[in-house]
Amino acid sequence: MAQKKTTTFYFVFILICLDFFLHLRFYTQYHSKEVLMKNNSLKLAFILIMAMIFALSLILIINHRATAASAVAYGCRGAYGFSYNYTSEEDAKQRAMQECSKYCDSCRIILTTGSTGWGAIARNEQTGRVGCSAAYSTRFDAEQRALKECGYGCIIKTVWNDTVSGQ
Repeated sequence: MAQKKTTTFYFVFILICLDFFLHLRFYTQYHSKEVLMKNNSLKLAFILIMAMIFALSLILIINHRATAASAVAYGCRGAYGFSYNYTSEEDAKQRAMQECSKYCDSCRIILTTGSTGWGAIARNEQTGRVGCSAAYSTRFDAEQRALKECGYGCIIKTVWNDTVSGQ
């Protein structure tokens, strides 16, 4: 639901920008040069407002794309659940808990992040011990960290790349 609200916000914001642009375009097209020369400051104000709106929309889009939430939940007998590419850490935690709860009633969140990057889960099949990592720049680094967290006898069970929120 959060992704839909964000997408709607950007759509409306782009429509507003187009509206400002069209008003400026029609204003300059249908007024004589004398009127435009007298109202040059008005034209300049329109252009500055458009530039600021465009810059703000780019900043919002870039900031939105720079985040992606993931989470890992761990429970009894080595049960685990994970989630990635969520728009918020709360949504990621909720999904990880849902996945873990399929196998165990006493799950808890052991890792969350709001950053993009590689994540991994390692597990020891005999002991049920789990190690995890998230937000690493390479797959190799994420796997190595998960194996280190898990300890001796662990193998990588899953790997993901948290890229863009909601995708």
